[in-house]
Amino acid sequence: MICVLDRMEFHVLAAARGAERYYGFPMDTGGQRLAARYAVYQMTRDGILVDEGDGLRIQQPFSHYMDIICTSSDLVVIDRGGDTLPRQCIYHGPAGHIGKDAGGTYVCLEESQVDEGKVCLSGMDQDGLCQQMEDLGQLPLPRLEEGIGTYDYETYWRGHMPGGLWELLEAGCEVETDVLLKEPLVYLIASLRDAHTGELKERILLLDSPLEYCLLHQYPGGALGPRPYERGAVLEILRTWWRYGT
Repeated sequence: MICVLDRMEFHVLAAARGAERYYGFPMDTGGQRLAARYAVYQMTRDGILVDEGDGLRIQQPFSHYMDIICTSSDLVVIDRGGDTLPRQCIYHGPAGHIGKDAGGTYVCLEESQVDEGKVCLSGMDQDGLCQQMEDLGQLPLPRLEEGIGTYDYETYWRGHMPGGLWELLEAGCEVETDVLLKEPLVYLIASLRDAHTGELKERILLLDSPLEYCLLHQYPGGALGPRPYERGAVLEILRTWWRYGT
């Protein structure tokens, strides 16, 4: 289920859950008490908040979504090169915390592409999330249907990259994601970050190459060598992040 909220409404719900800081959608309600009060009024009118006499209760599925967002220690951030899609922040509920009946253990938070100033929240299980990534082109089909035997992919990629890109990639996590997204060959970047501070913990990049997509896995202080893209390899990294990092 996809739920749409004004940014102020989202901030109010996060504050109600005790979230003082979170990555991607910074809370800045200073001097906006009137706007916050109006957001509460709107959510009460829309049935998102229900008066229980001694206070207001957040209704489902919003309560479920905010619980996951506000209890996750880490999150996965997905960016498409060229601003093809809005930045997605994906949160994973702790094991045993939330069941499928409550809307899934993953919550995707992103800017609305239709309504400026609003955010979209959607909940799903892991299979649904993987399907969404396929549907959005975040897990493209490999270009080579069959292997081409022993081939020096790295030499090919180095020879077909614009000057400076390879140096940026070799610098690993020292280079900010927003800098890399300006490079035309960057197809997708998925980052594991601290949900509160935004600290970058690991990152995978998919480079758009005519021969085959190039997959790189970076982490602070190092990086694994480039390799041909495989959906299974990307999913295994993501599952590891979701299993141990959130």
